[in-house]
Amino acid sequence: MIDKEKILLDLFEKEPELKKRDIEEKTNIKGSTLNNKLKILVESHRLQRVGKGKATYYKRVYQQNYSYKNITVLKDGVIVGELSFGDGQYYFKYSSSYKCKELIGLKNDGSTHQSSELFYLFENLIPESHRREKHIDITKYEDLADSLTSLLNTHGSYEFVYTYELFKYKKSKDKRPNWITVKNKILGEYSYPNVLNHKLDITDDILEDRSRHDYSSLSGYQNKIDVAIDDTAKSISIDTKNAYYLLKPFNKNIGLYFGDKKSYYPQVLVNEHLFMSFAKNELGFDVPYNGLIYHNNQFHYIIKRFDRHKEFRYEQYDFGQFLNISSINKYSVSSEAVFKKANEILQDKNSKMKMLKFYFYSFIIQHGDLHVKNLAALNIGKDNYIFAPLYDVISIGVIKGKGVDDLALPIQRVHKNQKSKFTLEDFLYLANILGLNRLEVKKELRKILFIFIQKFPDYIEKTKELLAYDELSISKTRVKKTNLVAKLQNFYDERVITLRKSKFFEELGVCVVLRKC
Repeated sequence: MIDKEKILLDLFEKEPELKKRDIEEKTNIKGSTLNNKLKILVESHRLQRVGKGKATYYKRVYQQNYSYKNITVLKDGVIVGELSFGDGQYYFKYSSSYKCKELIGLKNDGSTHQSSELFYLFENLIPESHRREKHIDITKYEDLADSLTSLLNTHGSYEFVYTYELFKYKKSKDKRPNWITVKNKILGEYSYPNVLNHKLDITDDILEDRSRHDYSSLSGYQNKIDVAIDDTAKSISIDTKNAYYLLKPFNKNIGLYFGDKKSYYPQVLVNEHLFMSFAKNELGFDVPYNGLIYHNNQFHYIIKRFDRHKEFRYEQYDFGQFLNISSINKYSVSSEAVFKKANEILQDKNSKMKMLKFYFYSFIIQHGDLHVKNLAALNIGKDNYIFAPLYDVISIGVIKGKGVDDLALPIQRVHKNQKSKFTLEDFLYLANILGLNRLEVKKELRKILFIFIQKFPDYIEKTKELLAYDELSISKTRVKKTNLVAKLQNFYDERVITLRKSKFFEELGVCVVLRKC
């Protein structure tokens, strides 16, 4: 049941004095319903009626020295509760009608939750760093919580509506299909390399992150743009309303993201397309459709969202949310903490195995940017969570070469904050946390290692097809350059040597399969 009195009071928090016709226009509450509610609010001394006839207007009556803004929180179109703020504090209270699973970090015990920081569950949905600043500065929001109302396409199924606008909210009347039944339509198929023959109909200032606006509300640091693909017109354009695809444009300052101000890495997006494609087509991971667009002498990367299908949103959480930590601490968690939480959340053995296999794959390819917000779980119905499809998979090893961390999140079985030089026992240790059988785990890890050794050279060869578009130059400095194909070959050769020396070949039985070691 929508509380119309609450809607009206929240409207007056924004605009203290309003005429009746303005109230009707802004809330869509009309006629006798509006008259009755205004009468109740006046009689209870929460509103004051001023003037007569056409000059009549209503004004807010305050009984406190400060006022609050109120945002209604919805999940899957259902009102969960209300987020309030305005005196340097944040408050959240569940709706009395909400009977579903309680939100992460917020117990549904009838109390009002209070925090000096925006609750991490919600904060993790907001873009990070300079993108967050854009959201707040351009819209003139007074508080970080205000920006939640602009997250039209944030990940998962949350929506945030100013309470005074709630009467206008419309929920989809169609029944959302189970994610598994539409999985293949969402993820799609493609082969590597997948270069789309489409025109990128987006201005350079937006592609180069020089615009004052941000064109995606998805969380994260890198520049992102919500786009639509028109296969008839062969074009890709901005579409923040129906955000089924996400564009990651080439960014000449991407080296700054990897903490290296002197370096220049123009082929990071090809890197991501390659390692996502290998995971999908060779290792069988769930990976959304993705590809490259060659525009203005650079490759840009496009990927389909896995939490959207038609007008439907699918609930998903990253592990920053599950662990109830702020986005700024996404690298400061141990692998043990992540896997212990995963063991609580993932309800089937297959999902737990997939997560461990992805961790091992990430180690092999030196995915040194793997943090808690790059790991997620997807609700496929009735709070049944599976390990979510992959996203943001790259090899820092290819970019930086020797001496990089194998993983961004440490495994602390032997040494605190260890991010490199792992052994098979480290991954079996994580398997124990998930309650997985060691022999079955070794069998699955053997497959991944064997396929990487056997198949990755094919992907190096396939990458040469991109030379028809671009030289694929890559460098350690802006002066001294090499070629991505050569970097991939060097990376592969070095990883094979390292994995052999670390006894992964021997302990996983790959030596026997290859008939050499």
